[in-house]
Amino acid sequence: MLYYAAYMQERKQQLPAAAPGLLLLDNQRLTPYTDDGSQFDNRYLATVPSAAALRQRGIKHALYIVPDRKQQDESDDLNDDFVAYKDANIKVAVLPLSDLQKTTEPVAKTAPDGTTRTVQEPRYYYGGGLESHLGFLMLYSFLAPRPTLYYPYPVASSPYPVGAGGGVAYGDLRRPTTVQPPSYEPRTRPTMFSGTRTGGQSGIGRAKPSGFGRTTVRTSGGRVTGMSRGGAASGRSGSFGRGGTGSGGS
Repeated sequence: MLYYAAYMQERKQQLPAAAPGLLLLDNQRLTPYTDDGSQFDNRYLATVPSAAALRQRGIKHALYIVPDRKQQDESDDLNDDFVAYKDANIKVAVLPLSDLQKTTEPVAKTAPDGTTRTVQEPRYYYGGGLESHLGFLMLYSFLAPRPTLYYPYPVASSPYPVGAGGGVAYGDLRRPTTVQPPSYEPRTRPTMFSGTRTGGQSGIGRAKPSGFGRTTVRTSGGRVTGMSRGGAASGRSGSFGRGGTGSGGS
């Protein structure tokens, strides 16, 4: 994320003022800490815009992108926020990236000498093919610039006009895609933060579990000599452990 920060900042200057917002989150931010002498407990909580902030900007939909269909719920630290979105009539939909499947297609390439050859180039299609890919904006209609131009299944064969406003889509969409968006609706559920809230509103005063994002260290002579989870540990092979031994505070 840090590597691409400058690249994204440069591209951001080229976006129109009304461009949709994108928030990039580390999907491993809540991964349980591994007791390893070479790493810290780097867990942290995500911060996303409140439901009121989204409504103020006229945002009525949020698309939660996850790696694959194994992830069926939002991360624990997003549960309160997403439930608040639903309560504010902000629709949250889920898009597994694995639904965009890689294929190869023959593409004609012209060389500088004028000769033409066919090469196989990779393509990513929603559902793995052109037919299902063209149905993406029917399934996620709120992403379409003009949703009324997209017909539900079934439709005529290719090419066919799309809506009264014009435009042509290519491909045979008489067969509906076998890929469907996951059935998802934010709901309050037990999380690692359950029972740690204070205050009278959802998400207010959310507290971290004991030890969350904290690493106990061993010190000797005023310097850190090792890391430990829950106290001084011996025999750890991390760089701190190799630097010396001792006991101390955290």
